[in-house]
Amino acid sequence: MIAIYIYSSNSKMKRDSKKINKDGFGYTNLTKSLQIDWVSEPHFYKSGNIIVQYIGTNEEIISLLEDILGEQFAGIA
Repeated sequence: MIAIYIYSSNSKMKRDSKKINKDGFGYTNLTKSLQIDWVSEPHFYKSGNIIVQYIGTNEEIISLLEDILGEQFAGIA
């Protein structure tokens, strides 16, 4: 599964990316903390004003995402 989150600005994207736990299994803001039980390994990438989320283990997809977006900032390495 790939999800793309598009923000109106880079600063808004960066603000939300900081709320994603380093392992990709949680989201924390000033008032709530949420743990997520994904069906597979989470991977989060960011570039410009987008966050891309990939849930899975397909090495070809992971490699393509890294080629396009750079290394993941959260998730299973």
